[in-house]
Amino acid sequence: RDALPLEAWAASRPAPAPADARAADALGAAVLHGVLSAEDIAAVDALARSMLDAEEATGSNDGAGVGDAQGTATASGDDADDLSAALLGALFDDGGGEDGFCSAVEDAVHSLGTHRVVHLHRDGAIEAQLPAVRAKLLAAMYDADARLGWGLLRGRAVNVRSMEWHGYTPGGGVTDRGHRDTGSLLTMSVLLSSPSSFEGAAFSVLRGEGSENERWVEITDVASPGDAVIFPSELVHNVATLTKGTRRSCVVELHEGGIYLHNRHR
Repeated sequence: RDALPLEAWAASRPAPAPADARAADALGAAVLHGVLSAEDIAAVDALARSMLDAEEATGSNDGAGVGDAQGTATASGDDADDLSAALLGALFDDGGGEDGFCSAVEDAVHSLGTHRVVHLHRDGAIEAQLPAVRAKLLAAMYDADARLGWGLLRGRAVNVRSMEWHGYTPGGGVTDRGHRDTGSLLTMSVLLSSPSSFEGAAFSVLRGEGSENERWVEITDVASPGDAVIFPSELVHNVATLTKGTRRSCVVELHEGGIYLHNRHR
């Protein structure tokens, strides 16, 4: 067979689908059932716990204010004071430029006791220790993107931006009314804990027209551990304040960028 000229091969690449806020609003969110098994969930929790233990042993910022990764995470004093101190430290650390500052701020926010985040992709941890779980998460995202007809990943050079373990305790949430995963293409949040183990922390997205209150849509079909909600990363979304118990999740973001081995910024 005749070889395909390089120019023709490059031109045959599928045109990427729009991934901006307008496109995200049109696509909305979808629920995926049974993304992770009970065994997978236990493995993810164990990895998060081991990473927290290691960070606490070295005194790093990511070790602050956490309890048991299986569901007894605890707040570390006054979160507002902790955050203020951490942000001041980041502000006056001149290393790393703008990306370094954003990374330091992210580490500070993610060390809060009421909403604790562990970066499972840090230094390739989840890839090395739980390759099958990582592959399962990515397969679910690629399959959903194709099956739902979104096409956000098609025709793009996509990498994992972050894989995170999130632990919420009372008072924790993601309540910024304009919160998006800016800079990413596709986000999936897998519930790791039983819905009966906590109150509050409803996951909602902002869609359509009308008043803001009318536009918030609560995602109610994530009914069991291992179920997930998947959505374009530019879709505005919130996690309401947790009022009782603990809530754990695994959040994966894919982006058209480099491979990050620290957090969402580097």
